[in-house]
Amino acid sequence: MHGFKVDEALCVKCGECARVCAVAAIGPGDDGVPVHLPAREGFCIACQQCLAVCPTGALTVCGVDPKGCVDFSQMPTLAQTEALFRLRRSVRFFKDEDVPPELLEKIVSVAANAPTGTNSRKLRYTVLEGEALRRFREAVYGKIEELDGKGLLTEKLSHLRRMAKAWRQGRDVIFRNAPHLLLVSSGREAMTPLEDGIISLAAFDLAAQSAGVGTLWLCFVAQIMEAAPDLRLALGIGGERVFCYAMLAGFPDVRFRRGVDRGSMEIHRVDFCK
Repeated sequence: MHGFKVDEALCVKCGECARVCAVAAIGPGDDGVPVHLPAREGFCIACQQCLAVCPTGALTVCGVDPKGCVDFSQMPTLAQTEALFRLRRSVRFFKDEDVPPELLEKIVSVAANAPTGTNSRKLRYTVLEGEALRRFREAVYGKIEELDGKGLLTEKLSHLRRMAKAWRQGRDVIFRNAPHLLLVSSGREAMTPLEDGIISLAAFDLAAQSAGVGTLWLCFVAQIMEAAPDLRLALGIGGERVFCYAMLAGFPDVRFRRGVDRGSMEIHRVDFCK
């Protein structure tokens, strides 16, 4: 397993770590202290469930010291979580100011705790900023015009034609003059590569807004990346990598005064019978 260690002085031999192991890779040793089972050596998915349930903090796995873990006393209430969802906003006006690299990296590290299928964790964030983002922005608008000139813009993508025209008129309606663009990709071998990327960006979105950083889900870039695979390849997103989605980030140049209420959502309960 991934660095599975037990402090025998703290272990109370409750067996909880073995009970929650999704791949049955933990069992009791001769003295009752849990051990990883050699026959299941390659099955551990590094989910750290065993670490999370240990009542005395006796267990270390994946190099994570239980003393440094987040305590459940810090779990936000439902009301606080609701406030975060209602207060987060799509930002379309950004300040001409970079987000400090350490803050951006911290937000990504928070998003790294989002779930992935079978805990595969094959995601990668490609960050474009400064001159690199300026060149990519020009390449995207140029590619739209190229595809349009060849008659390759489908009806579904016809709105991109208007956006390219607005760009030539001085309005950046795709990138919104944001200082940072994040493109999430996954290793193709992941069980659910696309879904993993979307979940991760959702976590990034909420974490960013709680830190005062605005975000915007960028479907237009996702569309052009699908229509023009050479753009993905130029960014090193191809071959063994699956492009998931794109997001803008930066300090908002607008002040929101209150959260919104989108109402409820349909709940469909089914009495399933064969």
